[in-house]
Amino acid sequence: EMLTWNQIGINNKLIGILNTCGFYDSWWQWCNTAKAEGFIKEQHTKNIIFKNTPEELMEAIMSRIPEEVPGKFRTKA
Repeated sequence: EMLTWNQIGINNKLIGILNTCGFYDSWWQWCNTAKAEGFIKEQHTKNIIFKNTPEELMEAIMSRIPEEVPGKFRTKA
């Protein structure tokens, strides 16, 4: 849902995925396949942070600023 919101411009936030014990490995593979096949644009995955430990995830989130991704419904305030 958050990926979709980023795509259509409802928000511009980082998406943190904590991959504990490899739980989201297949989802991450699906995302990469969807990108390769053209179903998800590369620019729409730039705000996804995929890490295996809470420490790695928090460090990555705290050190990044979300990239502005053009969205279908994004308007300037």
